[in-house]
Amino acid sequence: MNKNSIKKYSAFILSLGTILILWEIVSLIICSPLILPSPYSVLKEAFGLIQNSSFWFHFFNTLIRVFVSFVISITLGLFLGIICGKSEFCKYFIELPLSIFRTTPVIAIILISLYWLSSNTLPVFISILMNLPITITAVSQGFSNVKQQQNNMAQLYHFSSMQKLLYIQLPACFSNYKAACISCFGLCWKVIVAGEVLCLPKYGLGSIMQLQQVHLETASVIAITFLMVMCSWFLEKILIKAAGNLWKN
Repeated sequence: MNKNSIKKYSAFILSLGTILILWEIVSLIICSPLILPSPYSVLKEAFGLIQNSSFWFHFFNTLIRVFVSFVISITLGLFLGIICGKSEFCKYFIELPLSIFRTTPVIAIILISLYWLSSNTLPVFISILMNLPITITAVSQGFSNVKQQQNNMAQLYHFSSMQKLLYIQLPACFSNYKAACISCFGLCWKVIVAGEVLCLPKYGLGSIMQLQQVHLETASVIAITFLMVMCSWFLEKILIKAAGNLWKN
């Protein structure tokens, strides 16, 4: 392990320790598990959830929604981003709806969409709407990274439109697109769970979080959040590694 790695992990451990100590101190001062349970009670609750098969059934239902919305978002976003990158008219045409999706609060879209969709599909729909502006903008802006010298070279060698797209424009978009995909993956978890909390599908992490909150089980809500964040972080690292390998290839 090199010096930079030691420094990195030392800082991480110190940061985690500081958070836990401050959490414990504030919990002791408040002295109310309903408002802020201790780290120990949350950790105990988390271990209990891990051993409960019902929790994992809810977790995998949420995970499926996350992956479905993620795949649709990055695929449709890539397609629409290419169209916007190649056509200024399409770029200006889609700019207004993208601005609306960016600025409208998630809660407002969820409440409106409750009239249209079932509780199982609504979180996926909302997640796609929130993620599309990120991927479309990233891909369309990537077209501006193509330098004039590359365009001149394409003309010199008589590249077709498809060859220019595959060998010049898409590679110029890739770094933007990879960053957008990583951002979208994290946002998918937030939006999906928020949607589940409000629309209450039969199975999902948001549903059991809402149920525990109604029963005033604060430690359980925090434990579910902690496990969700840890799983999301782990899967995001896998995604980053896979994207890095794809870039090398």
